[in-house]
Amino acid sequence: MTVTVKRTDYLALVTPQAHTTIVRLAPDGKRVAFARVIGHVQELCISEAVESDPEAEDDSFWLDEKTMTRAEEEVTVLCASRDGPITDIAWSPSGSHVAFRAGGSPPGFGDQVIWARSDEPGELGRADGMAFAWSPDRPVLYVADPDEFALRRIAIDEGKSQDLAEFIHFRNPRYWPQVNACPDGRRLVFTSRHASDDTTRVWLVEPAEGRPETQLITWIPGSDVYVAPVWSTKGVSLALYVVHADVGRSGLIVLRGLRGEGQIFYEHEALDGAVAPAWAIDGRSFALFRHEPQPAGAPTPAEAAEQTEEDDPFDPQRMPTGSPGQLLGDHALVRLDLETGLHDRLCEPGELRGSVRALDDTRLLIDGGKAAHVLELTVTQEEKKE
Repeated sequence: MTVTVKRTDYLALVTPQAHTTIVRLAPDGKRVAFARVIGHVQELCISEAVESDPEAEDDSFWLDEKTMTRAEEEVTVLCASRDGPITDIAWSPSGSHVAFRAGGSPPGFGDQVIWARSDEPGELGRADGMAFAWSPDRPVLYVADPDEFALRRIAIDEGKSQDLAEFIHFRNPRYWPQVNACPDGRRLVFTSRHASDDTTRVWLVEPAEGRPETQLITWIPGSDVYVAPVWSTKGVSLALYVVHADVGRSGLIVLRGLRGEGQIFYEHEALDGAVAPAWAIDGRSFALFRHEPQPAGAPTPAEAAEQTEEDDPFDPQRMPTGSPGQLLGDHALVRLDLETGLHDRLCEPGELRGSVRALDDTRLLIDGGKAAHVLELTVTQEEKKE
């Protein structure tokens, strides 16, 4: 089996004075939301998505220090963050709203989730929280707040907030909690870190006669663990992607129907990227950032960090592990075939960074770095040799 990749990049409209991070492609593919740094103020902005073919010889659109061909007026500033860096951005499923997380100081303390409409300037609201996710079918945010020990449901249009579950999380900027809503909008899962008994837990929240019920799905030994729960397309099964720092291993476990101990589909004796993988629409494969050797002469992540400006408060290397802006210098995006257990490399180590999502059966979206990338995959079966 061979995989052919065609890649298209989508950039934000910026000026030479701006530093751009966390570019997120809108659901319709026509706009991008991004964080723009000017001085010591970081702004949440919206602009047209500028398509750029990385293989084209003549590309007039560039990032940061290069001059763009579009006017500054075509960038809409929705709101600003003066308290801390913007460490995550997410569109609502319809594209009507955008939410972002503003980091506290130190990371993990004082973080806030802020939201706005995507078509007009002005902050609509904010809430304390370390992690958040949109409902898949309505303008509703789920926010995990460790200060008030609560996972909340915030209905944007109604202006109502409801506590769904108790949320206890022992802070560590390297191990961020995760919140993920089911595709049918009826359930969600979240993770929590418990240093008191050295465990990481995965919880399920679902309504019962109008009142939410919370149950423990599973727990993983060790609190220094990155765990990302990923729903199947129909929301029937749940995959747990685990990067375990204590034992130096990574793995992927699938809980079919949320029952049993789960089936291990992937193991790797290395620390893979702390980025939630994408489960393909057809359910046959995953895309994930796998730890692989660097090309000869390429800088290590530590060396790359030393090359950045030490006084830059928005340095991506300072963002928490699991944030889309983190550098992935020694990780390559791969496609993992669940049937064979084999993987195909989709990019070189350090070439891409950001979150990973499946757009359809053939396309992957990787966004959250300085550009959004759409990979169109063509999978062909190799002919058997006589």
